[in-house]
Amino acid sequence: MRDFSDYRSPLRQLVRPIALLMGIFGIGTVGYWLLGGGTWSWMDCAYMTVLTLSTVGFHEAVPIGADTLLRAYTLSL
Repeated sequence: MRDFSDYRSPLRQLVRPIALLMGIFGIGTVGYWLLGGGTWSWMDCAYMTVLTLSTVGFHEAVPIGADTLLRAYTLSL
């Protein structure tokens, strides 16, 4: 007979990766907001985070331009 005591449902296996992704998303959004001095909307900061994490890079919602700090943050994210 099989021992199913170590069996974890597929849903439980997704909890950690989803929590990690949500944490990175939150850190990315707050980071853009802080680097923008609170002048950018939360939606713009979240949009930039999603674009960066998904590697789409469609259009910058916040003006990164030649700002070295913003470029370094985007690269590290």
